[in-house]
Amino acid sequence: MSLLDQIEVQPSFPSEDLTDVNASFMSVVLASRDVLNRFHDRAWRAFPLFVGTHKPLWLSVEEIFDDPRAQRATNYGIIAFESIHLMVSADAHTINQGVLQANIANILNPEKLEGVRDYFMRAYSVFKQDMPRTTGAIAEASSRFYDSSRTYQAVFGAAICREFIRDNTN
Repeated sequence: MSLLDQIEVQPSFPSEDLTDVNASFMSVVLASRDVLNRFHDRAWRAFPLFVGTHKPLWLSVEEIFDDPRAQRATNYGIIAFESIHLMVSADAHTINQGVLQANIANILNPEKLEGVRDYFMRAYSVFKQDMPRTTGAIAEASSRFYDSSRTYQAVFGAAICREFIRDNTN
């Protein structure tokens, strides 16, 4: 039996929250750096969107959080969300290239930092409300790497990743 045989396919993810079964599974799987790195590498091969968006998200996070520990925890959340997406999604999204390029330019524009911060905070708030099981899975898994004051930043990373996926795909 493969590790992935335990996962329920969720074609509507990331618009819908993880199922209870998937959330329980992810809270364990994402706590292993080796497993997380393997799935993250696969996610980048399967979903070109992640290759194009991960670095801009990371760079904008560096502008928002000056603490390297906060940056790493947020990056963990981005990686975790990309990995979850690979494991539960049935299909790749169609990327709207024009919108994607404009949005990348916006989040990297230093003059728009306050707007980016607001966009990210709204994404975080909506994520916690709409995705409680995903929030719990990422918080629980990240607590194995980060102290409790950093787990919210891992969830923050997942939230901005989700929002950027939703805003740049058809």
